[in-house]
Amino acid sequence: MVAKELRQGGFSAQELKDVGIAPTELKSAGYTCNEMKAVGFNCLELGSAGFSALALKASGFLPNDLKAAGLKASTAFSLEELWEADFPCKDLKEEGYTAKELKAVGYDVSRLRAAGINAKELKLVRFTTAELRDGGCTAKELKQTGAFQVPDLREGGYTVAELKADGFSPTDMKSGGYTMVEIRKGGLAASELRAAGFTATELRLGTFPAKEVKAVGYILSELKNGGFSVADLKTVDYSAAELKGTGFTMIELKNGGFTPLELKEAGSTVQEMRECGYKTRMLRSVGFTPEELKDVGCPVKEMRLAGFSVSELYDVGYSAHDLKLGGFSIREFKDMGLSVQIMKGVGFQASELEDVGFTALELKDGGFSCSELVALSFLPEELKLIGYTAKELHGGGLTAKELKEGGFTLDDLKAIGIPAYKLRTL
Repeated sequence: MVAKELRQGGFSAQELKDVGIAPTELKSAGYTCNEMKAVGFNCLELGSAGFSALALKASGFLPNDLKAAGLKASTAFSLEELWEADFPCKDLKEEGYTAKELKAVGYDVSRLRAAGINAKELKLVRFTTAELRDGGCTAKELKQTGAFQVPDLREGGYTVAELKADGFSPTDMKSGGYTMVEIRKGGLAASELRAAGFTATELRLGTFPAKEVKAVGYILSELKNGGFSVADLKTVDYSAAELKGTGFTMIELKNGGFTPLELKEAGSTVQEMRECGYKTRMLRSVGFTPEELKDVGCPVKEMRLAGFSVSELYDVGYSAHDLKLGGFSIREFKDMGLSVQIMKGVGFQASELEDVGFTALELKDGGFSCSELVALSFLPEELKLIGYTAKELHGGGLTAKELKEGGFTLDDLKAIGIPAYKLRTL
């Protein structure tokens, strides 16, 4: 008996299935898709029996069930339903859906790429550069489409490291708007940038230290023109002389950490160093002579405080008057061997000279008057011994008694006009 007759005779689909009647016969006998599914036939068996995709869908089969049965799920399910069922994007593409349609229902870049849709197609359906990057598109892929320039890649978040890995040159990155700091952080070495024609200025802006920049062949003038400071260049063993020869000023060298001695050894003049603010004491300590310091106008007071002696300064032409005004003491003048005449000429008083040990004779020979010597503590006999006459000493202020005590006779006193009545009282 055929399946149709058995069905009419009241046999169920399960009974007929159990005796091995094929799904095609059961369908021909009038059993519905639901009835056959209910007794255990799967989607492949039912599809092979001739049930349509819509009938299978109506019986509760899912898109992936239809796919497994070799049927086009898109004939029964809408694209939205297929998206909700997490239907493979690749299969949808094979069933004829476009990238635009797939994007519209929510498929992202990574799934569309997995389905074989290339970067150019993804660009056409208006995915942003950032979305393409997040979805796994490499910078190289985007460049090969011809639709992306390096500025687009930078805006989309591609890093220098990613561009470098994909074969972009340092020049590409620079023209694309990447900063020098970004280029350095991206792993590009100073040697690569030099080979690509980057200037020392650009490397400095990229925070490359002077040591690295020098090491790849940039010369001192390039480093200076590139904005590296004296302090930067000092760390890479350039001398003060080299930096001075390249045009750095004395102030820059000083502020860059060079010592006064290094500046002097670099050929700096005393005038240059004085203009930089170095004091006389410091200039002396690095070896400038008193004469050199005098020639640039160092005042006596500074020279004295710097440790120069009065004789050193007198020997290079400072006047005794300047030395006195500069604070040197009368004792220092005497110890130097200056004459009383010179010391008198700069204003030292006879009493000051006596205090430091000058004799009456030295004071007399130095031009001090008899009266000035009489006013001091010298004894009359000392003044007589150095050649003063009774008349001179009397005129200078000694009394007749003092003259007599000093060794003058009464005849000497009478000869200078002292009255006899005064002499009688002596």
